[in-house]
This record gives sequence, C-alpha cells and structure tokens, in this order.
Amino acid sequence: MCCELVLIRLREATGKIKNGVLFESPTTTDFVHLDTFTSETLIAMDRFKEFLAAKTFAVAGASIQTQKYGNKVFRALLSAGCETYPINPKESVIEGHQAYKSLIELPVVPESLSIVTPPEVTRQVVADAITAGVKHIWMQPGAEDEQAAEAARLAGIDVIDGGSCVLVLLARQ
Repeated sequence: MCCELVLIRLREATGKIKNGVLFESPTTTDFVHLDTFTSETLIAMDRFKEFLAAKTFAVAGASIQTQKYGNKVFRALLSAGCETYPINPKESVIEGHQAYKSLIELPVVPESLSIVTPPEVTRQVVADAITAGVKHIWMQPGAEDEQAAEAARLAGIDVIDGGSCVLVLLARQ
C-alpha cells in the first residue's frame, strides 16, 4: 500500500462531517478517534482506505499550474510514494512525468482514479474508466457528475463523490 502512513496521519475532522464524509480540511494532527465518528463516517473512511490502498493511480485533470487542484492532487500522491500517472490532453509533461491525453493511453490500468475536471469532462473520463476496468474513482469537489457517478456504480466501480477531497487525507511528508 503506497499510502499506508496517510491514514495513520489522518487528522481528526473536529466535527466537520457532512453525510458521513469529511468535507473540510482537518485542523489537528492527532490520530483518528473512532468513537467520535458515526457509522456512516467509518464506512466512508473504509472507502477512502480502499482508494488509497491501490498500487497505481491516475489523476485526470492534472495540471502544470501548481496552484491548480489537479497539480496538487498529483503531487500529493507522488509525495505519498504512489505510482501515479497524470492525464491532461493539452500537456506532454507534468511535474517531470510524461502526461497522457486520456486514460485509455496509459501504459497500465490504474486501480484508483482521481478526477479533477469540469463535470462535462468527467462524463468522458468515467466512460473511459469503465472501459478500462478502473476499480475506484474519486470525483474531487467540482468534478462531480451524477450521471457519470451512477454509470460507474452500475459498472461495479467504487465511487467517492459528494464533496470530499483526497487532499484532506494525503498528509504531507
């Protein structure tokens, strides 16, 4: 598991939970106190853990612009030691890594896919993920699309959506 320590360093959300999902950045560096979370939150955390337990990742919407969330998510996964591929149809290199125009062009099928694209682009990314056989999709805030999420779920893909951000879980080393 490339992100094994990430969950250990998960910060207590201090009550910032909406529909069982962490939705704001944490404020402390304490260990998670499981008794402070609802059963819905524990289920969501299991899904986060499964997403992060993957051996390979891709970030659709990775960017060369360091202030963009696509770049931040890509760098955070790399910093956590994850084998991660950037997807961006307009770039050839992102953070020193070959970028790919689409998920279909990757040299491997990533187990987990983080999507940081506008919803209209998310639909095509999810269609490609279904075709490729991706196991986990995390639609970052602003990338969510109900139709795409439902299609992925019907295809048997575990989908995380609804406002939670992977950056909350990816502690910086």
